Amino acid sequence: MVISMITLGSLCMLSFIIVEWKAAVMPMLPLQLFKIPAVCAVLIQNLLFGIVYYSHLYYLPIYYENARQFSPLLSAVLTVPFVAAQSGFSILSGQYVSRPKKYGEIIWSGFALWTLGCGLILLFDRYTPMWQIVVFLIIEGAGVGFVFQPTLVAAQAHSLKRDRAAVISARNFLRSLGGALGLSLSSAVFSNVLKRSLNSFSVPLPASIKNSILESILRVPDLSTLTTTQRSAVLDAYMSASKGVFYVWVPLICTCLALCLLIKDKGLTRPEEKLSSPGTSGSETAEVVERDAIMQFQSKAKKSGILSKV
Repeated sequence: MVISMITLGSLCMLSFIIVEWKAAVMPMLPLQLFKIPAVCAVLIQNLLFGIVYYSHLYYLPIYYENARQFSPLLSAVLTVPFVAAQSGFSILSGQYVSRPKKYGEIIWSGFALWTLGCGLILLFDRYTPMWQIVVFLIIEGAGVGFVFQPTLVAAQAHSLKRDRAAVISARNFLRSLGGALGLSLSSAVFSNVLKRSLNSFSVPLPASIKNSILESILRVPDLSTLTTTQRSAVLDAYMSASKGVFYVWVPLICTCLALCLLIKDKGLTRPEEKLSSPGTSGSETAEVVERDAIMQFQSKAKKSGILSKV
């Protein structure tokens, strides 16, 4: 079933790209958007941080409940620092962008904080103090709040007005696609690391416990019948599985940080929109448009060899 779904999904995705590229009169995902370096970088960033963001929300509570044996209520409470920091810093980023009309510093700071937060999460183990978990989550949540909406602002600032609706839908689609990919990837990593850890135990486990773990990977079975050493070994296996997922996040967010090099902050208004602003006179606008038209003609003529003949 998995192989057939992957195959059919890949064929459908390939067909979609071909239709959007060659056949669609009004494509839902205009491929020319990917020719703009900044827009392309933002769309790839949304795909990658969608992978990290959604698997983060899903697999950190699993770490709390499995490796740490926290209650579901405490696991939910420990999600609050991350979400609260994301909301608060998202508001602050909006206030900053709306005043100096700049977004570059916010995006760089956000991905730097998110990368730092993902790196700090690698320090989690079965005995990490709760205050430390909260601090690390606040750092990561601040980074998420700084990039979620400002990246969309950056994409819109680098695209034409007619493409902005498509940019928004493409960004949301790729982020959701990243979430689906992230959960499936994290599930594969988690289950494989857990199985490998169970097979490498130095202490034997009862067959019933081992089978119960393998039947329901994300749920810890009743360990009350095990010795202290066996119980600790099982929880260590769940810790290793969670850490395997944590390691997946770091290179993805580092890639997002590197892609910031392609996003040049030129303000919130494109040059052609500035020309049509109320403060620009008609003669100035006409002169600039005429100059741009001449430059475009010269460029095309030079490529075709007409200018050299003239």
